[in-house]
Amino acid sequence: MVLPLLYILRNILGTLLSVYEILFLIRAVLSWFFDLENDLLLKLQDTVCAFTEPVLEPVRRILFRFEWVRSCPFDISFTVVFMLIIILRMMV
Repeated sequence: MVLPLLYILRNILGTLLSVYEILFLIRAVLSWFFDLENDLLLKLQDTVCAFTEPVLEPVRRILFRFEWVRSCPFDISFTVVFMLIIILRMMV
């Protein structure tokens, strides 16, 4: 009885991690467009940020304790979270 439940939980976690991986890829692509005049792209970016920012913010707070991270010209928390998602998805 426990094994089917663990199998279901593993599938749900794997799916959730895959969805977040896709959301982070969409966020990365949308960040390349500096001037989002298209309302659809702007709404898409707002929606994706609403889902990804709660994951990024705690990691950003932890990483910003280090001086070399604060002096970095780009947000390294995105890369750290994206790599963690990929590693966790491979483990599931």
